[in-house]
Amino acid sequence: MKRDNARMAVYALGGAYLIYLAWELFSGLDTAGSEKPLMLVFGILFAVIGVVAVAGGLYSGWKRMKDMQQPASGSAPESEKEKDREEDGKAPESEPLAENGETPEEIEEK
Repeated sequence: MKRDNARMAVYALGGAYLIYLAWELFSGLDTAGSEKPLMLVFGILFAVIGVVAVAGGLYSGWKRMKDMQQPASGSAPESEKEKDREEDGKAPESEPLAENGETPEEIEEK
């Protein structure tokens, strides 16, 4: 979980650095000689990859934080059942205890 958060942050920071490099390449275009087309191509490439990395990292981080704030819909009833079991010290009567599907009443009759 922490690695995913760190990975998203690294993507966003790496993208920001690529945007910075693109800015530096574009600002040096006026003094470039024969390297101008190459600087232009790589400046555009760095800018596009940087924007995608920043947007992807921020979106993934936002999505993960949103998922962490909202509990899963199916987990609440299960946790309630587990709490009931812990309080009673036994399983609810409607659920089978044995592998063959016997309920607590059937086990008591034997």
